[in-house]
Formats: sequence, structure tokens, C-alpha cells
Amino acid sequence: MKFYHLRQRCAMSRLSHELESARWHFFGYNPIGAKILNAADWLHKRFPKSTVVHKLWLYCLPF
Repeated sequence: MKFYHLRQRCAMSRLSHELESARWHFFGYNPIGAKILNAADWLHKRFPKSTVVHKLWLYCLPF
């Protein structure tokens, strides 16, 4: 039973790694992602105390 949980855990970490890689490539290399990142930067400068804007800004950062 323990090995099943270990395999399941590794599969989830692999999935999260693939999603993180796709997010990084979208916001780092894609021109549309760069525009969205610029908009998130603008929102973060305009509303620095907003938690929703801060979370969006952190999600858009390509690193």
C-alpha cells in the first residue's frame, strides 16, 4: 500500500512540473504572455495592496 502512494505522489509532482514548465514558457517566451505580464505589472504598481492582483502578478512571473 505504501508503494502505491509513493507512485501516486511522484506522478502528481511530475504533472505539477509539466504545468509549471508550460506556464514558464508561456509567460517567458510567448509575446501574448509577455503582454499579459506587462498588464499584471501595471496592475501591481497601481494596486500594490490588493491580494488578488498580487496573486495574479506572482502567477504571471516566468520564474
